[in-house]
Amino acid sequence: MHQSIHEEIPVSEALEVNFRIYEDSNHLVPNHWHDSLEVVYLYQGTMKVTIADKASLLNQGDFILINSADIHSTFCEAYVKVLLLQIPQTFLKQAISGFEQGRFCNFYQQSDALNTHASPQFQEIHSKITQLLLCMGEAFYQKQPWYSLHFKSLLYELLFLLMKYFRQEINPALQVKTAKNLKRLEGILNYVRDHYQESVSLTEIAEFAGLTPEYFCRFFKKYMGQTFQEYLNTVRLTHVYEDLAETDLSLTTILGSHGFTNYKLFMRMFRNTYHCTPSQMRKILSGKDKGD
Repeated sequence: MHQSIHEEIPVSEALEVNFRIYEDSNHLVPNHWHDSLEVVYLYQGTMKVTIADKASLLNQGDFILINSADIHSTFCEAYVKVLLLQIPQTFLKQAISGFEQGRFCNFYQQSDALNTHASPQFQEIHSKITQLLLCMGEAFYQKQPWYSLHFKSLLYELLFLLMKYFRQEINPALQVKTAKNLKRLEGILNYVRDHYQESVSLTEIAEFAGLTPEYFCRFFKKYMGQTFQEYLNTVRLTHVYEDLAETDLSLTTILGSHGFTNYKLFMRMFRNTYHCTPSQMRKILSGKDKGD
């Protein structure tokens, strides 16, 4: 399983965006980011979306915005059906003059334009955006003649509403600093991707990043919303889950191949994340396969 860190987004040539509707369950995606605005809409189920250190629980009919370069993770414990729209930063810069000078606020944040999430105006805009996303889904899958024109007209209407009601100006100097720090962070996370099976010490990773251990800890926690060790073990956990689902290897063998040397820590993390034991998860996944 390839760990997405700085995620490369596949873009439809006809639509100039990545759009898909998918189903999933028991899936943890560790912290990552990409150069696209991401809109996540939940048809069914419940999904936890964490952006930096702010967690939002999406329920059926909810959606959330994830800005380009926002570090985020997702987790669904049970079945979900998700609409995913990813709009490349290059497209946004071409379509919207001065786009890079701002960002979108999210629905857990206060929006000056809408005053309060409970206001009738907010509910009206939320409903309009939801309807646009659903219509985009219909246009995408029905693929009637010239559907790309219909899809893009809906896309531009969506962007108009987002720009009008959820736009926030940002400090250019802060933007440059953030880009520089993300570049450093990308190197760190790529190192984890390549060495997570090994014992990676704080001294080793701090030296790789060119920072003192103390500053590295503060830097990593600030941008990732978790400690380095927490992130490292989360990456290991996702690989363990993948092997539980796709192989008949023993748990001991799987843990050894993915860098877990502390069995108690692993079991605690697994239970806290999936709310069952590894053997129970294998039975769940086996039953799911038989039912497909």
